[in-house]
Amino acid sequence: MLWFVLLFGLMTLVTGICAISVRNIVHCALFAVVFFFGIACLFFTLRAEFLAAVQIIVYIGAIAILILFAIMLTHDVTGEAAGGMIHVGGITGGVVAVAVAGSIMVALFRESLIRNSQSLVERTAAAPQVSVKTIGEALMTPYVVPFEVVSILLTAALVGAIVLALEQRPAKKEGS
Repeated sequence: MLWFVLLFGLMTLVTGICAISVRNIVHCALFAVVFFFGIACLFFTLRAEFLAAVQIIVYIGAIAILILFAIMLTHDVTGEAAGGMIHVGGITGGVVAVAVAGSIMVALFRESLIRNSQSLVERTAAAPQVSVKTIGEALMTPYVVPFEVVSILLTAALVGAIVLALEQRPAKKEGS
C-alpha cells in the first residue's frame, strides 16, 4: 500500500510540475488530466472512494472539457509568442507559493507533534464512517440552492468566455 501511495504521489508531483511549466496548452491539458487522475488514485488508497469518483467526474471530465474550450478559444496554442519565464509576476507567484508551502509544512509539523502518540492508522480508524447517501443528502437538501447558483454562474462564465473570444476584431488594412 505504501508503494502505491509513493508511486501515485510521485506521478502527481511530476505531472503537476509539468502542467505548470510547459508552454503548449494541449500538453498542459494532458498533464493536468494525469495530475487529477493521480489525485483520484491517492483518494482510492486512502479508502475515500466517493472523493475519488468525484475527482474523476468533476476534474478529469468537466475541467478537461473546459480546458479543451480554452484550447479552442486560444489563438497561440503553442505558447511561442509568450515572453520569457522570469518576470515580476512569476517571481511574486514563486515567493507566494513558497510561503504557502512553508505555512502548510509548519501546520503539519505542529499537528504531528500534538498527536505524536497516535498513529495515522489509529486516527483514521476512529474517524466516523460517512456513506455516499449521507453526503448526497447533505448536498441536495440544505445546500441545493447554492449548488444550483454555482452551476448557473459557471454556465454564465462559459458563455461569457465564448462571447469575448468571438468578438469581431478590427480588420487589418491590406496595404500595411
